[in-house]
Amino acid sequence: MDGFVFISYSSVDKDRIERLVAHLVKNEIPIWWDEEIQGGEIFSLLIGDIIDKAACIVVAWSAASVTSEWVLGEASKKASKKGLVVPVVLDKDIDLPIPFNIHHRYFLTDENFAEGSEIKKLIKCIQSILNHGRPVNDWDETLVDNKWSINNAVLATDKVRELVAKLGSLREVMMLKGKPVTDIQLALKEVEKTYTVVSDSISSFLAPLAKTGKINPKPYLEMERGSLLSTIKKGHGHCTLILTHYAKAQGLRDWLIPKLNSEQLKELDTIFSNLGTADGDMFREMTQIGETLTNESRVILNLLLSDQKKLAQIRLINGRDVLRPLEDRLSLAYTELQEIQQKIGSIG
Repeated sequence: MDGFVFISYSSVDKDRIERLVAHLVKNEIPIWWDEEIQGGEIFSLLIGDIIDKAACIVVAWSAASVTSEWVLGEASKKASKKGLVVPVVLDKDIDLPIPFNIHHRYFLTDENFAEGSEIKKLIKCIQSILNHGRPVNDWDETLVDNKWSINNAVLATDKVRELVAKLGSLREVMMLKGKPVTDIQLALKEVEKTYTVVSDSISSFLAPLAKTGKINPKPYLEMERGSLLSTIKKGHGHCTLILTHYAKAQGLRDWLIPKLNSEQLKELDTIFSNLGTADGDMFREMTQIGETLTNESRVILNLLLSDQKKLAQIRLINGRDVLRPLEDRLSLAYTELQEIQQKIGSIG
C-alpha cells in the first residue's frame, strides 16, 4: 500500500477527523487512519509499519493531541526518517511541541473548515508530495542522519593525499623530462578529476542555500533524480588509467628503473599500485558522496514540497556543517596536488 497519507490524531478529536478524512477522500487523496485496523492486529507494530510506508503523515494538533504520547510518537517517527510531516491545527491558542512548532501549519480551526482556503492549500500540498515527494528508503543513507559516508570520504581523501605526497617526495620523479613527464601528469590528472568533481558536487548541493529569499526546490528535484550521480560518474578520474600510464611498455616505470634503487622502485610500485586500484576503495569512498547527497536532496525536496521551508533551511545549514571537513580536506588535497604537478620536470 504505497502513496497514501497517514492521519495522526487524538481520539478526542475523532468527529472532526472524520470530516477531514471525508473531505480528503472526496479529493481523491488515499488515506490511512486507525479506522482501517482489523480486529486481532497488534496495534503498535501495525502503526509503525504503516507510518514507514506512508508518503507523508498529517498530524492533527489540538488541545488534546499536543499532550498525547501516541500522536507525538507517530509524528516523531516520521520526522526522524523522512521529514514528511504536514501539521494541521484544529484548536486556537495551543503550543505545539518542539520541533514541530517550526513547521508550516494549516489552520483548520473554524467549524466550517471544509469551505475555507486553508483546506485547499493542504490538499495542494499533499497532492504535491504524492506526485513528487518520493520518500527516502529506510536503507538509504542521508547526510545529516548518517555521517559515516562523509567520514569515509575524508579518510579516503587523506589516503590519496598521502600517496600523492610520497610521489612528490621522490626527487627522481620530480626531475622527469620528456615523455615520462606527460605520463605522470596524465596519471595525476585522474586524481585531480576526482577531487574536482566531488568538490563541485558539494558546491552544487549547497548553492541554493547561498541565495537570498526562498529556497528553490528545482535544483533538489534534479539532484534527487540523479543529476549529481550522473555528474560524478562522468567526471571522476579512472584509476586504471593511472596504472596504465605508469606500467606500460617504455613508459614511466621503464624509464625510472635505471635511475632508482630497488627500495625506491618498490616504494614507487606500491604508490602506483594503490592509486591504480583506488576505484575499488579510495575513489569509491570519495565518490560515494554522490549517493548520500542524492538521498539528502530527496529529504530537502520533500520538506520544501510540504511547505516546511524553515526546516529545509535548517537541515541544509546542518548539512553544510557536516560537509565542511570534507570540503577542507579536498581543498588542501587539490592545492598540494597542483604544487606537485607544477614542480614535476622543473627541477634540475
